[in-house]
Amino acid sequence: MRLTKRRALTVSLALALMVSICGPVRAASDDQRPSKPTGIRECATDYYGEVPMCWTPSTDDTGVTGYDIYQIAGDTIGRIGTSPIPAYTATRLLPDLVHKFFIVARDAAGNMSAWSDVYMAYARPGVPVPYCHVEHATGRSGDLAYASIGLTNTGTTPINGWRLFFAFPGDQRIRFAWGAHWVQDGAFVTLSDAARTIAPAETISAGYAWPYSSAYSRPSWFSIDGAPCKVTYVP
Repeated sequence: MRLTKRRALTVSLALALMVSICGPVRAASDDQRPSKPTGIRECATDYYGEVPMCWTPSTDDTGVTGYDIYQIAGDTIGRIGTSPIPAYTATRLLPDLVHKFFIVARDAAGNMSAWSDVYMAYARPGVPVPYCHVEHATGRSGDLAYASIGLTNTGTTPINGWRLFFAFPGDQRIRFAWGAHWVQDGAFVTLSDAARTIAPAETISAGYAWPYSSAYSRPSWFSIDGAPCKVTYVP
């Protein structure tokens, strides 16, 4: 049916009046947050440099779609992974240390739950086959002592974005490093190069320097992403 100009104007005015009174039609929104994840616990026994976690599933009016897992390291908080189920294994952790985590649930609308309570877990040592070899040589230049490191990939697959961990027995503080980025947190040190791949049988060079002290004690262990390296010390 064809509307006259007058009738069309009347209909338009009526619609405008309805919108002004009732507001635009909106789809129902989901603003309910999932419940907080609880009951975090270990759910495996045989592992090395890892923390396998399980927890009680969160609930939500429209359903939980996944979980985000965060790790606390000093003053830093970072998301280390996601999981569609209430279970996750944190990997590449230093063994013999306590690590801190918390979990957040999310639904399809993007609503996030409150943080879970912080879960602290011990990354236990095991007996993996070393796939790296460290040759550690020390020397002195003036007021500085230095350590040269030869890192060899003794495995069969490339090491992508390598991270070498070790710890000082004493109170040494690194002044600078070469061939790698370095971070020191107390006694613990990380040398890394996120852009570098070490091919099987390849050796790369790095090192670090610190103020000379006759009381220096060399690190007793080295590891790549939680897996121990075989170490050769050169006087």
